[in-house]
Amino acid sequence: MNIFLIANLLTSATGLILTIILLVYGRTTLHRLWMLLNLFVFIWGVGTSLVAVAPTTSKAWLGWKIACTGGLFLPPLFYHITNIFVGLKNKIILFLVYFQAFLFFLLVWFTKEGVILGNWQLLFNSFFYNRANFGYAFGTFNWV
Repeated sequence: MNIFLIANLLTSATGLILTIILLVYGRTTLHRLWMLLNLFVFIWGVGTSLVAVAPTTSKAWLGWKIACTGGLFLPPLFYHITNIFVGLKNKIILFLVYFQAFLFFLLVWFTKEGVILGNWQLLFNSFFYNRANFGYAFGTFNWV
């Protein structure tokens, strides 16, 4: 067991607990969006936990796909929650940020290894890290 795994398990547990609390007690749209945000934090934490224990690059690839699934939808959900807090109603931009997340979700899951994920490096003799290639860097910096 390494520090990376412990941190990710704690992140997953926190996300799951908050998801359950908001599922049970949440009544408004804001509560439901916050529940989804915590659900995706949980998914991200599970994926990175799988990466932390992956003995091979193929298992790390699956973990990174799951982690990216969670991570890709966090910015659109946070943007959506912020829009509700400040009272913005720009549905076109909201649609575009969700569409962008869904597009990169499809690219992560349905392209071959090496297009988005797959440039593996063993870090700290402990877990496989995806070094950024053009596709991964473009997907990441596209949010900036």
